Amino acid sequence: MRDQIYLLLQPSDDPHWFENLLSMGSEKILPILSEIVMSQETPDPVRGRAVIALGHLRDTRATAVLIDALHSDNAVLRAWTVTALGRINEASPVIVEQLVERLTDADGYVRRSSAEALGKLGSVGALPDLEAMAKNDSNEVNRQIAASAIEKIKENA
Repeated sequence: MRDQIYLLLQPSDDPHWFENLLSMGSEKILPILSEIVMSQETPDPVRGRAVIALGHLRDTRATAVLIDALHSDNAVLRAWTVTALGRINEASPVIVEQLVERLTDADGYVRRSSAEALGKLGSVGALPDLEAMAKNDSNEVNRQIAASAIEKIKENA
């Protein structure tokens, strides 16, 4: 089954790769996806698709694996991981802390994705950090996204 999953995670034009992956059953694919994400030998595009899939599973058991992936040197992988953590849709202190840390990431896309995830999670505790980002981020779009996240959190608080 690992080989089948690995093949589905290969970059391709197949628009049904995710549905095909899910058809194997989340209980079966979760540990294999986690193993693929954790392996430093796995190419980043494959790890990225595995991260995306873990986010779509919305299973809190993937949290530790995703947090580990946040330490990748690859900014795109970090951004996808931030998005995946937001999709788990649990504003646990650990997830919020990790997302807040990424608000100051060197990569603007990672910062933007973190602000969006925090807004989606409704993380009231992240408001001071989002306010700082909305005021100080070097990227205009990121400042706007941080402001939007702030609005979303305050509306739902």
